[in-house]
Amino acid sequence: MANTAKAITGGFWEGGVRVISGTLGADGALVLGERFEKARTILIQLTGTFNSSVQTVQISLDGTNYVALPTTLAFSAAGIKSVALADRGFRKLQFSGASAGGSSDIAFTVIAIYQEEFD
Repeated sequence: MANTAKAITGGFWEGGVRVISGTLGADGALVLGERFEKARTILIQLTGTFNSSVQTVQISLDGTNYVALPTTLAFSAAGIKSVALADRGFRKLQFSGASAGGSSDIAFTVIAIYQEEFD
């Protein structure tokens, strides 16, 4: 069985909250978009079958050159992680994946919160 294709399958804004969801598995990168520079909180959840896949969160200021976060954020199993406060301020976010085997089928959800309180 082949790795699941990388794709954004859903997303929405509601008030000061942005939610992006999709699938990962294949090698390569998936850019999630921009406007992360003003987010106060960024949470990332990955679930599914990893089968030796490692998904690393990378950031960019110019949308061309991506680097790992200063506090590395990588997933080799299901979990929820947050971007460290000191690492925020970047414009764009992407997942970069490498897989030693096939059959990786990973779902992701990214939540960016742009305000402290909800109405």
